[in-house]
Amino acid sequence: MMDAFICGDDRSLNFVNRLEKVLRDSFRNEPIYEELAGALATYSPGGGQFLINEEELARELRYALDQFLGQP
Repeated sequence: MMDAFICGDDRSLNFVNRLEKVLRDSFRNEPIYEELAGALATYSPGGGQFLINEEELARELRYALDQFLGQP
């Protein structure tokens, strides 16, 4: 699911909200969720003050996949 965001297939706020729910339900007490929770909560298409944009979240997701799931 994270790959869809990284590749640009869907970078909508609705998609990120669903992604956050899946991660929270599946990995609530795992380091990957702890790593991504803040980034997911502060995502907004286009970014803004105190918010992260599409490219910043894509970087965070790539890092998490690499570090926690062993995927490049």
